[in-house]
Amino acid sequence: KKFPRGMKCMADSIHASGKKAGLWLAPFVCEKNSVIYKKHSDWLVKDPQGKPVKAGYNPGWSGWYYPLDIYHPEVKNYLSATFDTILNHWGFDLIKADFLFAACIIPRPDLNKTRGEVMADAMEWLRELTRDKLLLGCGMPLGPAFKRVDYCRIGNDIHTGWEFKILKSVRASERPSTWSSLTNSISRSSLGNRMFMNDPDVFILRTKKQSLSEDEKVLNILINHLFGQLLFTSDNLSEYDNQTRLVYDRFLKLNFYRTSVKPLAEDVYSVQTFLNKKQLQFIINLGDKRFDYTANKGEFVVKRRSAYLVKPEGDLVHLSLTLLSSPSFEF
Repeated sequence: KKFPRGMKCMADSIHASGKKAGLWLAPFVCEKNSVIYKKHSDWLVKDPQGKPVKAGYNPGWSGWYYPLDIYHPEVKNYLSATFDTILNHWGFDLIKADFLFAACIIPRPDLNKTRGEVMADAMEWLRELTRDKLLLGCGMPLGPAFKRVDYCRIGNDIHTGWEFKILKSVRASERPSTWSSLTNSISRSSLGNRMFMNDPDVFILRTKKQSLSEDEKVLNILINHLFGQLLFTSDNLSEYDNQTRLVYDRFLKLNFYRTSVKPLAEDVYSVQTFLNKKQLQFIINLGDKRFDYTANKGEFVVKRRSAYLVKPEGDLVHLSLTLLSSPSFEF
């Protein structure tokens, strides 16, 4: 109903605008109310008692979801046909393959394979299925993605606020968290352009259905651009006002390179980078406390959860959305 003219028409329309077409899917899992679960239960990974193994719970779907057995011949045939349809018949150029960890949810002693070996097999197979098309791996251990994907998510999901407090209180390490996502983007930046291109998750500039402060939005878009090679937003761009659109357009044109980072304190970083042959320095504070930064012009107070540009003469400029939306501002 949502695509009455079909997916090939959608991909053709995207190509006509001069862009590549990408499609999200979770190839290694199925939901309990799916046709696969109901009609092909033999395709599912089973525990030693013969019961389907649960891969996880997603309230946005229908609850529990289950991993497919990547070694089952019918699963191989089914997914091979699926990828052939998406890439060759519909004409999509990129696949974002998500929830990939499900392939190795348990070891396979029946095949004498560890979880790591199962994940490596799964990624080798995905690379074969996509061939020369673009592959973004998501929701997976990073090691098996090395040199097997074009892009890879290197951290957890951001949150519509700074932190998912309930999940943080129970120490859920994979929780949606803007702080954690941005920290991962910084700490795993060395993988980018070496093992794959880094996907740091989305940035948010919108005003609706989110609770990020203006400073937190700046941190989100700045860090994603400094340390990521793939840039996503979950915003509806048609809802941007003129100022927000100016910030979006400005960052879209930026091309930082030779970026390096030095920790100054817990959750505080000094970032050196180049932009149009011009060397820049940023001070980034992801923490909940202010940081006293000493420069050749004295001491400056770096606010909690905020970003600053260090001017050549030593002054610090607070990077607010208001400043970034000014037509006269330049880095």
